[in-house]
Amino acid sequence: MQGKYSSELALPLKELLTVVLITHNRPAFLRRAVKYYSSLPCRIMVLDSTPERPEGDFSAVDYHHVPQFAYWGMQSKLAY
Repeated sequence: MQGKYSSELALPLKELLTVVLITHNRPAFLRRAVKYYSSLPCRIMVLDSTPERPEGDFSAVDYHHVPQFAYWGMQSKLAY
């Protein structure tokens, strides 16, 4: 059955909402945050400026290792 209102034809929340996690040298926080947000109907993007990529399985998220941006480079990370 098709709805006649535009709200009934909307995309699923997972296609509309992206949670962006910005982190630097906080591997425990990153693992905990990814685990928490993975239960929600959203996409997860990680922008991590840690010098070396942390250990862990990040296959379920859109992980970007961006060591070229320093700790204070939040605007650069967001523009990325």
